[in-house]
Amino acid sequence: MKNAKFRVWRHNFEDPKYSQMIESHQGVYIALHHCLGVAVHAYWSDCDNQPHPEQYVLMQYTGLDDTVGKEMFESDYVIAYGDSKKREIVFAEGMFCVDIDGEPVPLAWYMTGTDKILVLGNKFEIEKEIVIS
Repeated sequence: MKNAKFRVWRHNFEDPKYSQMIESHQGVYIALHHCLGVAVHAYWSDCDNQPHPEQYVLMQYTGLDDTVGKEMFESDYVIAYGDSKKREIVFAEGMFCVDIDGEPVPLAWYMTGTDKILVLGNKFEIEKEIVIS
């Protein structure tokens, strides 16, 4: 069994080009402080210690990798061999699913019958690229 892994998307609503993916343990820990109110020690005096949950989106690793070994997380877009559309990975009904036309389909079922599935990118990073360009 693989360990639980998380990453966080930090929205910068004032200037979207500064929005970013946070994957370091320290960064995720600080983001959890904002999302859940977990205590964080301020290591410098001018740190904003007030929670800002609206700025953060927490995403969990599915425990699965794509065909080229890239980890699949919630909010990633994936495409399977034989499917013509990119699909978003979501957590619904207590499991990781792929959103197919608004309906959550279990990720394991989506992957059945194919040995090729690719992560195309994360929806927030893709949206950021569209906003900036």
